[in-house]
Amino acid sequence: MSDERFERLERKIDGLTTAVVSRFDQVDARLDHVDQRLDQVDARFDQVDARFDQVDARFDQVDARFDQVDARFDQVDARFDRLEKYLKSIETTQGHINGELSDQVADHERRIAMLDSRRP
Repeated sequence: MSDERFERLERKIDGLTTAVVSRFDQVDARLDHVDQRLDQVDARFDQVDARFDQVDARFDQVDARFDQVDARFDQVDARFDRLEKYLKSIETTQGHINGELSDQVADHERRIAMLDSRRP
């Protein structure tokens, strides 16, 4: 092979090598850009995940508060039950007292009628 042909071949190989290196640099730059975008997306997903964790924690707080309110309503309901029993007891007692008073009134009326009949 002649030197001129060899140099031409060498220039072509150098040109191809330069083109391949240039193409690899472009691909690397694009891949770096894609990596940066993926890192940004990953960071956003981390932010969303952190926000979901905050919301989940808040829901847990609200759920605990509802449990407290429910327990408080159970206490109030138990107090109302006790009050209802107490009022029922008062009603029963008052019914017995009224019944005894009615018997006494009837007895007094009979006695008064007897005394009136004895008067001249």
